[in-house]
Formats: sequence, C-alpha cells, structure tokens
Amino acid sequence: MPISTLGGLMLKIAVMIVLGFVLRWKRVINDEVQRGMSNMLLLAILPINILESAMEDIEKPEINLLIQAVIIITGYYLAAIILSKLIGKKMALQNREETLFVNLSVFANVGFIGFPLITALFGVEANLYPVIYNLEYQIFLVVYAIRKISGQNKINLKSILCDPMNLASFISIVLFFFPVHIPQVLHEGLSSIGNMVVPLSMIIIGSQIFSIKLKELTENKMALIVSGLRLLLFPIIMMLILRFFHTDSTLAASMVLLTALPSGSLNAILAQQYDCYPKHAALAVVESTVLMIFTLPVIVLLLNKCI
Repeated sequence: MPISTLGGLMLKIAVMIVLGFVLRWKRVINDEVQRGMSNMLLLAILPINILESAMEDIEKPEINLLIQAVIIITGYYLAAIILSKLIGKKMALQNREETLFVNLSVFANVGFIGFPLITALFGVEANLYPVIYNLEYQIFLVVYAIRKISGQNKINLKSILCDPMNLASFISIVLFFFPVHIPQVLHEGLSSIGNMVVPLSMIIIGSQIFSIKLKELTENKMALIVSGLRLLLFPIIMMLILRFFHTDSTLAASMVLLTALPSGSLNAILAQQYDCYPKHAALAVVESTVLMIFTLPVIVLLLNKCI
C-alpha cells in the first residue's frame, strides 16, 4: 500500500474536516443542520453507496475470504469487549462509566470513515469487507452496547433488521451471489450519490470538532486511553495475529485499518440518549478522530512492513 496514496487521502480528509470546522464557526452549520446531515448520510447516502458498490461489474473477494472476514471480525469484537472491560476495572471506573468506556473502545466509526477509507485505498472490490464489519458492528451494538448502556435486557432485533444500512448490507451480500445489471444512467446516478459519502462525513466531523475545547481534549484521561486502544493497540494486535496466520494481504489490511478507526459518533449519541457521561463520550469521539490523522499513517507504515 503506497504511503503516498494514504498521504493524498489524508490531505483530502483534512481539507474537508477544516471546511466543516469553518462552516460551523461561521454558523452555516448549527446543531440542527448537523443532525440533518448525519441522518441524510446514515439513512440514504451510505446505504446507496453500499448498494451501488455491490452492483459494480468487478472482481470480488472469494467466498472463503468473506468467511475469514466474519471469523476475524467476530473474534475482534469478543476479544475487544473482554480486554476493554478488564482495563476499565483496572481504572476503577464507576459501573456506568465503565460501560461507556467499553463502548467507546470497542465500537469504531465504520460508517463515516471505514467505507470511504477502504474504497479509496483498495477500490470498490474490497467494499464487502466494511459491509460485513458494519453488519457485525450493528449486531454487537444492539446485543451488547445498547443493552448495557440502557440497563435493559431486551434485545430489539427489529432495529437490526430495519436499519437502512443493514438492509443495504444484506442486499449487497445477496447481490454478491446473484448479481444484477441496471441501466447505465441509473448506475451513474447512484454512483454520484454514493460519492458524497467522503466529503459529507468529513464535513460533519469537522463541525463536531468545533464544539470541543483543546484543553478538554488533553485533560480527559478516559478519552486518551480510548484513543490509545482504538488507534494503536487494537490494530497492532490485529496486525500481528493476521500476519501469524498469513492472511490474504487485502483482507488483512482492510481488517487492520477498520480496527484502527476512531471511536464511533454513535457512542456519543447513545451516551446523550441514556444520560451516561455524554461529555466524556463526545470528548473521546472527537479526540480519537483528530488523532487518527496522525496514527493512521503509522499503522499503514507498519502494514507495509508486516503484511
């Protein structure tokens, strides 16, 4: 993976994030506009992007690689939850604070950053990897994260099945086995919409960063530890394990990079919804997003040496 490719991508991302920051500073974006943009991205643009990439007439991963991806991702979530809980206990966190810490450490920003990152680096032929990653993300989110942070034992399967991104993911997997061809003009229209994922997601992140003070980012112990786990420890462990098993290079690189993403913004939304240290959650999400600009090139350099 050429570091120059990542360097160009990170520069583009930085420009888009700065634009979001400036638009928030100039009050072009406010809280209501930001929520609307986030909903548009998650409910329409990302699902269309997933479906459109599944319709591309390209060489797709072999089935055995997809099965390996499922095993790797499941193993990651189980191991990350256990390790984060152990670290949370060592930090002597309160019960609900420990729950938030685990969620922030385990659940990454696959939707906003994962899809555009993998597509930009490996092309749409690798898009099924973040699709599977996102599906398992949603399952573990409902089965573990939401249940723990809400204090409720009931599992809402309807929320998994009816989520637009999940529906698009299920359909895209079906299209992998039973491809369909649509008129070129329709394909180009869907592609144009899907191409909005990267700029819109980065503008939203830039807007989020504006609301956080620099002093708060450096003083919050939980946010610093979450960033260390998410951006360095988890992806390095993943890298070493996949190297040991001689995993396919594109699959391994995709899994490592998806594990090296910042904490997902949905963690902050859930913390706000269930009144579980929402300020800590927002700080961790923003801090890990900012630090990703510096840590991701390091992970790519290690990938080039190890895989």
